[in-house]
Amino acid sequence: MAVYYPGQKALPFDRTFFNTNLENLLKASELGESVSLKLYMIDGSILDVCQIDDLKEEFLIVRGYRNEESACDLTLQIIPYGAIYRLEIGPRSNRDQRMGFSWRHGPEPA
Repeated sequence: MAVYYPGQKALPFDRTFFNTNLENLLKASELGESVSLKLYMIDGSILDVCQIDDLKEEFLIVRGYRNEESACDLTLQIIPYGAIYRLEIGPRSNRDQRMGFSWRHGPEPA
């Protein structure tokens, strides 16, 4: 079941949001280089993202941090945009050894 906000017919977090709006938000913010990105899912889980690998039309491919470790998990998470109901973007804590998240930008689709 996908999440839609009242009065909207489109998903709040889709490929366009991640491709354009998120990047613009990060550039305009004063969060610095080490930024935390957490995806809150409709099943109640929270994914602390360490890398966005790809943005497809109907889903995104990301890697998350392993439990409480600072290592990025090698496992790919393929998440339909409709499963995301909230994002949290903030600075990494000074005590946190994690580097923030990275984004592997590829060529724009034609």
